[in-house]
Amino acid sequence: RDLEAVAAREREANEELKAQRAKLAEQSRAADDRERQLAERIAAHTEEVEEAVAAARAELAVEKEEVAAERAELETERASVRSQAREAAVARERAEADRCEQRGEAAAARARLEAATAALEGRHQEVQSEL
Repeated sequence: RDLEAVAAREREANEELKAQRAKLAEQSRAADDRERQLAERIAAHTEEVEEAVAAARAELAVEKEEVAAERAELETERASVRSQAREAAVARERAEADRCEQRGEAAAARARLEAATAALEGRHQEVQSEL
């Protein structure tokens, strides 16, 4: 009887052990499934983030190109303005030189006119005194 009781307890223990193993195996499968699902979600999220980063980089590259084009256009405009400013300065200098030259010619003409007037007055006085 003792042997039967021991054998019965051993069978019960084996059954209990088998049930625990089955439960542990089920828990292990469930944990593996959760881990796999989590890994899939992480991979999907990582892909979304990588796509967003790639899109942002592409947008940034376009903006950089636009900024570079605007900068080049501004530099061209600056060069044009500098060139126009130089041309205007040269034109002002020429105009000033022309005015100076005209004033010089006017002064010479005035001096000739005054000399001619003085000569005429002198001649007029000679003629008057001869009369």
